[in-house]
Amino acid sequence: MDDRDRINDQTLLKALCAGDKKAFTAIYEAYHANLYVYAFKLVADADEAADIVQDVFIYIWEKRVELLIRGPLLPYLYQCVRHRFLNLTDHRKVQEKFANYVQHGIANGVDTISSHIAEKELISYLDSVVAGFSKRMGEVFLLKQEGLSNEEIADRLQLSVKTVKNLSSESIKRLKLKLTRIIVVFFSIILLLF
Repeated sequence: MDDRDRINDQTLLKALCAGDKKAFTAIYEAYHANLYVYAFKLVADADEAADIVQDVFIYIWEKRVELLIRGPLLPYLYQCVRHRFLNLTDHRKVQEKFANYVQHGIANGVDTISSHIAEKELISYLDSVVAGFSKRMGEVFLLKQEGLSNEEIADRLQLSVKTVKNLSSESIKRLKLKLTRIIVVFFSIILLLF
C-alpha cells in the first residue's frame, strides 16, 4: 500500500467519523470484495461470509465516532472479520453445549421421572400385595423391611422365632410369585411393542 492509499484511507476515515455516508459507501466499495473473500476462506459458506462482512460494516458505521485507526484501513477490516469469525465460532460452541445440556437434561429428567413413577407404582403394588397377607404375615414382613431380626420380631409380636421365620419365608414366596407375574406381563407388553 503506498502513501496515497494511506492518505486516502485517513481522509475517508475522517469523513466517516463525521458521519459522511459517501465516505462509508466509498470504504464499502473499496474493501467489500476483499473482506468477503477472506471471510469465505474462514467459514467456507457464502451466506455466512456475507453476514460476517455485513456485520463488520454495520460495526464500522455504528462505531464511526469512536474509531481510532492508525495506519491502513484494510488490515484493520481484516482483523474485524477475523474477530467476528472467532465470536461466531465461540457462540456456536456455547449453543452446542447448551443444546447437549438440554438434550441430556431432558432425557435424564424423563428417565428420572419415569423411574420415579415406576418406583411409586411398584411400591403401591407391593403395598397391595402385603395388604392381602394375613395380619401377622403383614406385620412380620413390614418389621423385616425395617431391618429387625427374627428374634426382635418374635419378641415384639410375642411369637416364636420359628413362626416368624415361617411367616417371613411365606411372605417372600408370595411376593416372588406376584412379581414374577408382573415381570412376565411387562415383558409381554414390550415384545408386543417391538
